[in-house]
Amino acid sequence: MKVRIAGIEKNSIVDGEGLRYTIFLQGCNHECKGCHNPETWDFNDGTEIDTNELLNNICEDSIIDGVTLSGGDPLFQADNLIEFAKQIKDKGLSIWIYTGFVFDEFLKYVNNEKADKRITNGMIELLKIADVVVDGPFKIERRSLNCTFRGSTNQRIIDTKKSFENNKIIEYTGE
Repeated sequence: MKVRIAGIEKNSIVDGEGLRYTIFLQGCNHECKGCHNPETWDFNDGTEIDTNELLNNICEDSIIDGVTLSGGDPLFQADNLIEFAKQIKDKGLSIWIYTGFVFDEFLKYVNNEKADKRITNGMIELLKIADVVVDGPFKIERRSLNCTFRGSTNQRIIDTKKSFENNKIIEYTGE
């Protein structure tokens, strides 16, 4: 599978716990005012790369603790990231995903309730593979430099597995 990326940070300590291999996926339509990556919004920009190439690059770096999918919004390329994410998990690495979607909408979707029309089954499948999601749009009026792994206070760090299992938001505690 191929994905469109804006860039890679091979040794990030700000995009999740531990040393992270962060992939900035191309494409986003949340258009958050004050976004620190507005160059990632255009779905046709960036560079196309095969996920097997990404996996090989990640496997060469034996000191990382996990992979972070950021953006843009990686969920817009969820279908092309599912197998890649499974392979990352098979390597024993954690997966964090940053999204401008609000996680409550995913719970509504899986419960067949009225939810954000942009949500797809592929997004849900990718989220269920991930360990943690940092949700919500960046809000410039709630920006804070004191938010660990987040840009604004409305964003939450969510344990995806526990949240789907309990059908409610369970914030990640680092355990």
